[in-house]
Amino acid sequence: MRPQQIRSTDLAARGAGKVRSSAKRALILASIAIALLAASAPSLAGASSLTQSRNPVSAQDLAPATDNQNGLYTLDGWGGVHPVGSAPSVAGSPSFGFDIARGLVTRSDHRSGYVLDGWGGIHPFGGAPFVTGGPYWLGWDIARGIALRADGVSGYVLDGFGGIHPFGGAPSVLDSPSWGWDIGRGIVLRPDGVSGYVLDGWGGVHPFGGAPWLAGSPYWPGWDIARALVLNTTGGGGYVLDGWGGIHPIGNSLPATGGSFWLGWDIARGMALWSTGPSTQPGGWVIDGWGGVHSFGGARVQSQSAFWLGWDIVRGLGGSNGSGGSRHYNVPPPPADPCQTGGVTYCVLNPNVTQATIYQTICVSGWTSTVRPPESYTYALKVKQIAAEGLPGGPSNYEEDHRMPLELGGAPWDVMNLSPESPPSPNPKDSSENSLRYQVCGGQLTLLQAQQQMVSTWLAAYPWYRQ
Repeated sequence: MRPQQIRSTDLAARGAGKVRSSAKRALILASIAIALLAASAPSLAGASSLTQSRNPVSAQDLAPATDNQNGLYTLDGWGGVHPVGSAPSVAGSPSFGFDIARGLVTRSDHRSGYVLDGWGGIHPFGGAPFVTGGPYWLGWDIARGIALRADGVSGYVLDGFGGIHPFGGAPSVLDSPSWGWDIGRGIVLRPDGVSGYVLDGWGGVHPFGGAPWLAGSPYWPGWDIARALVLNTTGGGGYVLDGWGGIHPIGNSLPATGGSFWLGWDIARGMALWSTGPSTQPGGWVIDGWGGVHSFGGARVQSQSAFWLGWDIVRGLGGSNGSGGSRHYNVPPPPADPCQTGGVTYCVLNPNVTQATIYQTICVSGWTSTVRPPESYTYALKVKQIAAEGLPGGPSNYEEDHRMPLELGGAPWDVMNLSPESPPSPNPKDSSENSLRYQVCGGQLTLLQAQQQMVSTWLAAYPWYRQ
């Protein structure tokens, strides 16, 4: 199911173009690139992991937890940590010189913390001590999330395959998920510091370390759209953030109110819960890829200190027990072609229509008329197919039908996606096509789900659709 809370965008006009401020460019050009990352990273110890070259430290006494409304920070892809609202500036954040930052966590003082890079390196800022141990994958952008235990120096790193790797003395996790492909998107810990949850890109929330299952998690099979996961203070519930800005309660959490929603635009990047907010009106903040900070529930409105108009460069929001927001650029394995079932070709898809392009293609009124072939082409093909298949009657008894309709991403001109259909329009299949398109564009179904329904309901059920 798609999100229920639809709100107007707080972003500047989307058509502003990818405008980078000259100040940001100067900062970026002045930063040290890959060499600095390599220098700050630990030395290799084995083919796929290493122990970081940090001085061992003991857990220090942290300052008492404070209201995180004054302790929120934005992470940009190059490693910069930027205060939100009245949070103080912090020193020592990394500067990689390229887009490799993948996660941000703050300690309980809300003034210090750690940045995770895509290779697994953990970089302190704001006076946080260096950490020991942890994974490291030199040259491989595969780290996807970081979670910190209460001691402020130990925790876990999540890799894209679902592996959970301890650092700083945290105990090993033996029941982490394992998918075999890059779909892990976030990790959070419960108050006990040894159990928690992993978020996958389809919205699934997976317990580890003895954590109980949380009911109500959203799920979008085949669609990598989940962007962040946060837990409430009890660890018995929380929220999943999708890329459009939808906030979905899980476990014992109440539905969130307010917030921003960008229909069809994958631009939400991270989320933090208000640490001292009332349980009857949970609140927090969502950060978009340009740096805009959007409050929901009872949380106060915050002003952002960093904003990159037209540039999707934000990778996370730190300030509560949350993880995720690090938008990755690895392409997951494509789902099975719904037109190919059991060795039978029922239809052919238009490669220009995907879940990411539906609001530029099939959901635009009149779009199908721009790709529909002329009647001269479809009529001539219909005559040939009627004769070749030995169908009764003449051309007037049939409509040359797109098996997978143009409204659901069918190929316009491919003869394997065109067949004589009787009776001609209007007919029940037309109604089904329109209904499925409406559900896709309204967010009730993914494009893949609608295509699968079309194949199972109409194409696989009638033998004349087979080739």
